[in-house]
Amino acid sequence: MNQLDLSSLTSGVPVARLVDHSLTTTMVEYARAAVFRYHRALDQYERDSRAHRWSFQPPVLAANRTIGVLGLGELGQAVAQALCADGFNVLGWSRSEKAIHGVECFSGESGLADMTAKIDILINVLPLTEATRGILDRRLFERFSRPVQLINIGRGAHLAELDLLIALETGKISAATLDVTAVEPMPDNSPLWGHPGILITPHVAGLSSPESAAAHIAKNIRLAMMNAPLINQIDLVKGY
Repeated sequence: MNQLDLSSLTSGVPVARLVDHSLTTTMVEYARAAVFRYHRALDQYERDSRAHRWSFQPPVLAANRTIGVLGLGELGQAVAQALCADGFNVLGWSRSEKAIHGVECFSGESGLADMTAKIDILINVLPLTEATRGILDRRLFERFSRPVQLINIGRGAHLAELDLLIALETGKISAATLDVTAVEPMPDNSPLWGHPGILITPHVAGLSSPESAAAHIAKNIRLAMMNAPLINQIDLVKGY
């Protein structure tokens, strides 16, 4: 939705998000890969191997690893449920109350504070709205009770990048995986490049195949022609 100026549309024009099976599948795959990279300390082993260090890290059971998911829409729920199936202790947060089997759900400002105090890994899958812009900031990071690994697969504008660098320096965050950044591609002089605690990927977490996307769009066109509600139609007031 962030590439479309909703104010430019004629009143009453319905707008829908493209969320198809292939997009959800690739998003879940990326989230699980990023989580397991931290869960099994592969990021640390990668640094150690390049420094010729042999440093054993005792494995932690998935049930003893708590993962927080910010955003419990269709994509966030799919990520949370996949991680539950992997055996992790999964918590989820959204603006409004949700109930998801196997996931302890939180909502509202107090719920966000409660959830972030309990987690080891935080995954952001929120939509970008004025309410969520900059939500990954120093105020949120200060709520962590232990060093957290951050995975951002939402939008670059969710993250206060300078606050992330400070949190890495102070130990509030131990590592970060960023699939999205404020400016894409990132400029050569960005301090995020080359940081030993940050993995950058080029906005590849969730991708739709042309075949499945076309079928989804065609179905929504037919629904629009019948003046029926669209699949994944957005609330123009909420912005998602």
